[in-house]
Amino acid sequence: MKVAGIIAEYNPFHNGHQFHMKETRKRIGADYCIVVMSGDFMQRGGPAVVDKYLRAKCALENGADLVIQMPVTGSTASAGEYAGCGVALLSRLGIVTDLSFGCEAESDEEKEILLEAAGHLHTEPAGFQTILAEGMRQGMTYPAARLNALSSCFGDDERKKRILLCQLNAPNNILALEYLNANMGCDRRMTPCMITRAGASYHEENLSEADRFPSATALRNRLFETMETVGGPSISFDGLLEYMPASSLNHLTDYLSGHRPLSEDVFSDMLFNALLTQKDALNQNYSQHEELNNTIRNKLETFSDWKRFALDCKTKNLTLTAVNRHLTHILLGIDDPMYSLAKGYDHAPYARILGFRREAAPLLSEIEAHATLRVISHPAKALREMDDHEKALFRLDLRAGDLYSYAARQNSDAIVSELRHPLVYL
Repeated sequence: MKVAGIIAEYNPFHNGHQFHMKETRKRIGADYCIVVMSGDFMQRGGPAVVDKYLRAKCALENGADLVIQMPVTGSTASAGEYAGCGVALLSRLGIVTDLSFGCEAESDEEKEILLEAAGHLHTEPAGFQTILAEGMRQGMTYPAARLNALSSCFGDDERKKRILLCQLNAPNNILALEYLNANMGCDRRMTPCMITRAGASYHEENLSEADRFPSATALRNRLFETMETVGGPSISFDGLLEYMPASSLNHLTDYLSGHRPLSEDVFSDMLFNALLTQKDALNQNYSQHEELNNTIRNKLETFSDWKRFALDCKTKNLTLTAVNRHLTHILLGIDDPMYSLAKGYDHAPYARILGFRREAAPLLSEIEAHATLRVISHPAKALREMDDHEKALFRLDLRAGDLYSYAARQNSDAIVSELRHPLVYL
């Protein structure tokens, strides 16, 4: 049986994601496709624009057979740990044969260089850590310093260095490199399947009428613009129809008739309260970010909203994304003990099912027979059966989900608890 695994955010689901799913199934000849999807909070820091159940439904309607939620400690981690979490989840299901992911590399040579670079990253040849540390001392961000150290692994081969540096200027290739590296460390390795990204750049901020494959960033921007300029019961997202599968757009329109799309600023009051409550214990509870914690304390009295505060806290050797991830961890209470606990499981202590296709029943039976981690379909039942460590991590996921649902609602209706929320069935 051929089973493809994909790691994704689908924030929101668009034509590029549909293309990747179709290409994955075709190239691999997959009998089934499993997606590990970020839940309520994203790798860039901050919340998903729409909820995870809607995004899971869109995935299932466009080629996925099973959608599993990535735990929040993994979905809000650095690129390496995010990739490691997703790969570990897929590998520990025991049945995934192929790992599919997008990349910007177009030629076989470019893909081979990414694979070679992943090998260097996995083994870390002599001198790698020294060059990395020197780059950090010179004021480079961690990603820039690591790229510099990785480039040195290619010795005098200037052609490969140039190709590598060019390739790793693209965010999708950075993640591709991390997926390859994480897969090399798995007990049960999967066959990599690199699919060249179609359409706009990952960070492209505006939609193009000439490009039906947008970036998720551009789609999010258009969603917020539409909500702000139109609003009310007559709101229409018809202008997005050429960028999203029709069914996905219909679900999105229905959802936004009763919920608001979320950005970091919706959580500004919650974040300020968390920072105010924890400010004197930041270095004790989040010890890996002492310099950033000091900046947060010094600037807290100027706090107006999340986005402006994050920009104020950014430093020359910290990316804005890293600042946002740290603020998300403070908001959610992902402190040192919790993060260390999660890392002990590679951020993959269990696999929580968000939804599946009924035709995928044989797939679920195979997972039950071969998985080496707890598979959760009934959260309340699973919580009763977990040990204390699993419970602590799962309660963190449940809390993040409930916070998200509360923030997304537009009226006083009660939210559906994460413990009782039904699975998505198709």
